[in-house]
Amino acid sequence: MRHWIFCFTLSIACALTGNLNLWATPEAKDASDTLSCPFSIPSKHTPEFQEHLNFLERLFIKKGGPQKAFTHFRNIVDHWLEPTYEVKQYPSSPMTKMNSDEFATMDERVNQLEDGQPFLRIQNRKYALISDMTQSASKRRLWLLNLDGQDTEHSIRVFYTSHGRGPKAFDPYFPGKGPNTVETMTYEGNEFDSRLTPTGLHITGSVYQGANRGPKGKDLSLILHGVEEGVNDNTTERLVVIHSKDNIYECNEGIKPEGVHIMSSGCTMVDTKVVNDIILKVRGTGGTHPDYKHEPKTGGAIYFVYGHRESQLPDSFYAQPQR
Repeated sequence: MRHWIFCFTLSIACALTGNLNLWATPEAKDASDTLSCPFSIPSKHTPEFQEHLNFLERLFIKKGGPQKAFTHFRNIVDHWLEPTYEVKQYPSSPMTKMNSDEFATMDERVNQLEDGQPFLRIQNRKYALISDMTQSASKRRLWLLNLDGQDTEHSIRVFYTSHGRGPKAFDPYFPGKGPNTVETMTYEGNEFDSRLTPTGLHITGSVYQGANRGPKGKDLSLILHGVEEGVNDNTTERLVVIHSKDNIYECNEGIKPEGVHIMSSGCTMVDTKVVNDIILKVRGTGGTHPDYKHEPKTGGAIYFVYGHRESQLPDSFYAQPQR
């Protein structure tokens, strides 16, 4: 109840100050990098928004995205006003005792939900991410979708991204799974210490600066919350996040050609030149970063990771809200 009172009050405040952007109206403009009113919740999907989704679907396929991935994504979008997603909660983790920037604030970042309640909503509806891990890493396969803008070629941008390297071959702890190659993600997973990429529906969380800060020390990282039990609900505690990394290039860099030349431990890694632009568009609110720590901590945007599992699911799988 307190959450809804807060959201309603903040929405009124944003409307009075002119910051309320009821996305998918004919007057909608391209959103800025920051979220002026991330809690604004439209009462219904407008016909204009449905037409914009139709345009995005055609453009997504034109830019190499699989039809089934967008079908799943659209089913999620059609129901995002209904569900409250329950997120796995973690007690004080032994990992917080490790001497590492990545783990130092684990309790604060993992338990970032408003009033300590283990629930999230999809609050950032200006942008969304889809990655297609069934495609080769030699192709751009991370789509940033502008859900709040006009119908242009720039409504979708596509980037190179990595996938998890996976466990060693014949590891008894991960039966039926093994190592991936830089180019191909054969195996995906949710298991701890597997170094595999979790697939399915995620909601973005808060911004922080971890170990991967880029050559200028300014690169951000973004928390992810997996909301599908047994599929990706270990994502946050595994520290599977979005961050930058050397050896991923959007364009030729000297002797290094563009593309992905490295694997992760499950994270979505992108070129340092684009990481902050992506993160600031799809981020949730709050976090340990000084620019955003004053904000209440709630849910962010959709990040849908399309993997081998999702390619085998029926088209109607996400037509019912995932709770």
